[in-house]
Amino acid sequence: MAHESDIPGRIVVSFVIDTTGRLTQIEALQHPDRSLTDKVLRILEQSPRWKPGLSGGRTIPVEVLLPLYSRRRP
Repeated sequence: MAHESDIPGRIVVSFVIDTTGRLTQIEALQHPDRSLTDKVLRILEQSPRWKPGLSGGRTIPVEVLLPLYSRRRP
């Protein structure tokens, strides 16, 4: 809805990639529009497994801070 309404802005999300590659603790820290944020969170929740972090040959959880930008269409 926000994309169709041409709402620009930055969404900042944080999440943890656990040792199995699942995304956990997904939350929006900054968002310009609720509908856009809901879509981003839904996409992350449904995403396939990611590669977990490695340290000393062992998998470890990794916290990610991800800024995403929505811009006006040309």
